[in-house]
Amino acid sequence: MPQIYEANSFSPATLTLSWGPQSYLSGDVSSCNFSRWDLQLAKVAPDGSLESWLPLTHCFYEGSRQQHSCQVDDLDFLQYYQVRFAELCEDSALDSLYNWTHPILIRGALAGSPVNITMTVLSQSDVHIGLGLGSKNSGQNARVPL
Repeated sequence: MPQIYEANSFSPATLTLSWGPQSYLSGDVSSCNFSRWDLQLAKVAPDGSLESWLPLTHCFYEGSRQQHSCQVDDLDFLQYYQVRFAELCEDSALDSLYNWTHPILIRGALAGSPVNITMTVLSQSDVHIGLGLGSKNSGQNARVPL
C-alpha cells in the first residue's frame, strides 16, 4: 500500500499530493513488477457518502516507482474530497490495496484586503467607519457607537 506523505489544499481550488512506495523493514519483499500508480479522486457528498471515483491520469507516472508529487486543479471551493492511491503491477494479482486520505477541504479564494479605510469621529461616543474592497460599488459603511 503506498505511503501518503501529503494531501492538502494550500491554494484555492487546488489539491497537492505527495506519495511513495511502501517501505518494508526487511527490504522490498513484493514480487510486483511495477506498472504505474493509480490515483483516484471522489467528492464527499453532504451526507458523507462518496460520489464516483475519477482517475487522476496525470498522476499515474507509468514505470516510475519512486516518490512523486502531483497537483490537482479546478476543484470546487469549500468542498470535501478524498483521494485513494494504489501501486499497480504488471500482474494485477499483485496490485497493492488502496491507501485513502481523510476528507480534505478545498480552500476557497482568499478575500482581498480592504482599501480606502476612513474613520470620522462624529462625537465622543459616535464614529463613522468606511472602507472599500477594491472594486467599484463595493464599499461598506458603518456608524459605530462607542
